[in-house]
Amino acid sequence: MTLIIGKIKDNQIRFISDSKITDEYSVRNNVLAGSLKLFILNPQTCMGFAGNLHFAEQLLSEIYNNKIPTFPALIQKCLSINIESNDSTVFCIGFYDRNEPRLLKIAGKSIQSNQKNVWIGDKLGFEKYQQNFHESKIEDDFSKMESAFDNVIKDEKIPTISDFQISIETIFQPQLNSFIFAYTDKFLMSYAPQNFTMQINPGEKSATHHLGFGGADIGGFGTSYLRSINVFQPAIAIHFPQGEFGVLFCPQINYNKPIIFTQQPDGENFAIEIWEKYKIALQGFVAKDGFAFKYIVTSPKT
Repeated sequence: MTLIIGKIKDNQIRFISDSKITDEYSVRNNVLAGSLKLFILNPQTCMGFAGNLHFAEQLLSEIYNNKIPTFPALIQKCLSINIESNDSTVFCIGFYDRNEPRLLKIAGKSIQSNQKNVWIGDKLGFEKYQQNFHESKIEDDFSKMESAFDNVIKDEKIPTISDFQISIETIFQPQLNSFIFAYTDKFLMSYAPQNFTMQINPGEKSATHHLGFGGADIGGFGTSYLRSINVFQPAIAIHFPQGEFGVLFCPQINYNKPIIFTQQPDGENFAIEIWEKYKIALQGFVAKDGFAFKYIVTSPKT
């Protein structure tokens, strides 16, 4: 199973999912064998699925082979698969209609329209998410969603929800004069306890300070989530500098598994390698030299 949460607030939409694959046809316990559950189909439409992977991949195959030409056809195909799978594969869809945000859920062999909040997937995971969300002291709802979901992923009592936390947000695009969907870029870090001594002025007493983020050798780590700049080629790349590897999720290239990059300790070089191989320009923060951060935008001139 999996868990996907969707929410509308102030004309914006946010989706969050994990990437764990566990169903009767496929059990993947390796984090690198996970899969996207959220797909940006065009700048104003995105879709998520949970449940039986076999039926979901039938839909994805048709989508990425251009066999579903219209939005009504997408809705009907999702409903058909939900019925054919006997409700074992369910869907949620976010879209904009005349710049108004819309959410719908396809489950229980029916289409549930005009939703403000949706969830699909693991019921126990959703109950834990709800508890985390309502107990959180974070004021911003979207930030609260991220934190509550992250705590579900970390909960070892819910093994079916795990691996990467992948989010889709909406941003206003002036050129299109509308909101569009984009994967969320972010940088996550774990601070390792360590000390350093600094003397600001000659003759003054040195002061000992605590410094957190560092390398794997001292217990700190960082994770970069970089998103595609091209709204018509949505992708999310995740880099682990301490592990010296990264993964690229780009459904237009491969919709059911990530592309893995090894022996790549530098986040900026990871992004450049993706550009050189697939011509996907990325943006986001990466770690540099174990202690610094850098915002990058890859392009033909990088």
